[in-house]
Amino acid sequence: MVLLWIVEVLSVTLASRKKYFHKELVIELLLIIVPVILFTINMITILVNYKSSPGFLLSTIFCLIILRSLWERQGQYVRVLEAGIGDGNNSNFLQETKNQNHQGWDNNNLDISRGDNINSVTNCKDVTKISSLKNENTLILDLSYAELIGVDVSGMYLSSSDLSYANLTKAIFVNTNLCDAKLINTNLSNADLKYANLSSVNFFAANLSDANLQEVNLSTANLKEACLANANLSGANLSGCKLNQADLSYANLSNAYLWNGDLNDTQLIGTNFGHAYLSSVKFKNANLKNTTFQKAQLNHANFKKTNLSDVNFYGADLAGANFKNANLKRTSFENADLRNSCFESANLSEVNLSGADLRFANFAGADLRETDLSNIKLEGTKVKFTLFDKNKGLTDEMKLDLKQRGAIFEDEV
Repeated sequence: MVLLWIVEVLSVTLASRKKYFHKELVIELLLIIVPVILFTINMITILVNYKSSPGFLLSTIFCLIILRSLWERQGQYVRVLEAGIGDGNNSNFLQETKNQNHQGWDNNNLDISRGDNINSVTNCKDVTKISSLKNENTLILDLSYAELIGVDVSGMYLSSSDLSYANLTKAIFVNTNLCDAKLINTNLSNADLKYANLSSVNFFAANLSDANLQEVNLSTANLKEACLANANLSGANLSGCKLNQADLSYANLSNAYLWNGDLNDTQLIGTNFGHAYLSSVKFKNANLKNTTFQKAQLNHANFKKTNLSDVNFYGADLAGANFKNANLKRTSFENADLRNSCFESANLSEVNLSGADLRFANFAGADLRETDLSNIKLEGTKVKFTLFDKNKGLTDEMKLDLKQRGAIFEDEV
């Protein structure tokens, strides 16, 4: 009896310490069957001898705990197989998957107990079967290179999953948690990611054109070289997000939050930043032609050497912003706050500055010809070598004051 009890304890102990490699379902089932057989023998021995085992209670509790744990893990594995993510009849499934698209992938590092699952749906044609996994608390899936057009994974927790190079056109990710996931070169055109958690996701070179990213969390995400043309990012959180060299042409970022974002060398033609929070954002060398920043928060933003022709900054807060060497031709700064901003050597010809606050701004060497200066505030403004000509709203008194500060009026040269 004692010997049986020792064997039973050793069996369930080894089972509990076993790493689950997902090689075959049979191995997992044996880990359940062996403790059950030993437990049954223990029970029969007690009934036949009419004697209780000293360790019977402890053994029973221990065995039931292990069985429950194994059952939960096994149930998860079965659901993965049923979803079509692997073939239960193919004993070489994992090795074939590894050889196809995942060179160097080590399935020994997987552990169902912590939420890992069978990898790859590369050959899965019935994408609707993935919905059967929605009840899982955590899924770390490898969906790289998968064809998942129109798949619905709304509300799922896919943190740290790999969807790189997958085709997810028109996929639905509403309220999905994808934090820390990899979506490198992934095609998400026309996808719906509304309210999703995309923090720290790697979207390098991904295609998100026409995607719905309304109110998503993209904080610290990597969107370098990604295409977000015509995407809806209204109300999105992009704080600390890397967007340099990305294409956001005609995208909607109204009410978006991009504090300290990186938009250097980015295509922002026709983009809507209305009412967005863009404090300390870097726009160096970006193309912002026809972009709207109406009433946006842009204090200390960097627009150095940026193309801002025909941009609308109506009512925007641009205090301390840097526009050095920028092209601002025909741009509107009507009623904007430009205190302490730098416009050194910038092109502001035909710009609308009516009602703007220019106190202590630096326009040294800038071109302000044919600029509307109606109702502006010029206290402490630097205008040394600044060009003026045919300006609307300048009184004779203002002209005299500007000349004394070093301004140049071409019509009087």
